[in-house]
Amino acid sequence: MAAYVEEVTRSLLRQYFVNQRKLAQKLLEDTGALSTFSARIDTAYALGLIADSERRNLHLVRKIRNEFAHNFNFDLSFETPEIRGLCLALEVPESTTLLPGISSTNLQGRFAIAASLLMMGLIYRGQQAQHRVVPAALTAQEIEAAVAGTGGLEGG
Repeated sequence: MAAYVEEVTRSLLRQYFVNQRKLAQKLLEDTGALSTFSARIDTAYALGLIADSERRNLHLVRKIRNEFAHNFNFDLSFETPEIRGLCLALEVPESTTLLPGISSTNLQGRFAIAASLLMMGLIYRGQQAQHRVVPAALTAQEIEAAVAGTGGLEGG
């Protein structure tokens, strides 16, 4: 489930980027600047594509996924203290039941509900996002006019 959340996050960014498939691949794959789930989450937030609560939940889902993926403790479960704490930190509607046995009252249910809500929200936002349009380069005259109109270039 966490891998799908990651893929939907990648897809949201791809929808927002300019429509240049090779550039998106370069950024999002292998060793690209946005090749990690963490970088994608932070970029989606910085671009205003997700809310702060979604950013926090995405990072928690990422951390839970990493615990299961990279920990060679075969006794690892949702009840393991580290994962338990991460699951309890997830923001999910109280008393929510996704399916029988999957509710916000148990840890695995909290994770499944949070991941499901994130996926639905990210898919919706991806449908609303439009590829950015590459602007035309400014001419020297436009730059001069802009500088003259502001009294100079201000540091940002």
